[in-house]
Amino acid sequence: MAFMPPEDQARVRDCMQHPSLLDSLLAAITAGDRSPALQRNAGLLMVVSKAFGETARQHHDMLVARFIQGPAQTLDAVHLGQITASGPPLAVLMTALQDLRDARMAAPGHPAGRHGDHARVREWLADD
Repeated sequence: MAFMPPEDQARVRDCMQHPSLLDSLLAAITAGDRSPALQRNAGLLMVVSKAFGETARQHHDMLVARFIQGPAQTLDAVHLGQITASGPPLAVLMTALQDLRDARMAAPGHPAGRHGDHARVREWLADD
């Protein structure tokens, strides 16, 4: 996390020591809690998660595609090997960025995206 100031690194490390909001919510649902506060907070978490995913999709579609993928497609093949000389090859970079976008969007089928957990919360909210 060299791109973050030290005080932010400490906050991130601290956050990683606690269960996520989604994990805590799922535990409460499993325990049978249907309190109005939990329902309200679950709904709000789904709204925030959807907005976060949409922002990730928009960032990828507007910026990554425009400033990385698009310019790379206009280069001659002989120059493509140099386009990410300080990092992985372009195809590897694009796959990693698409994977990150899909995880942040909780895309169906993505192992780290938690799509199933989000669906479970939405179903629980709809059961009311």
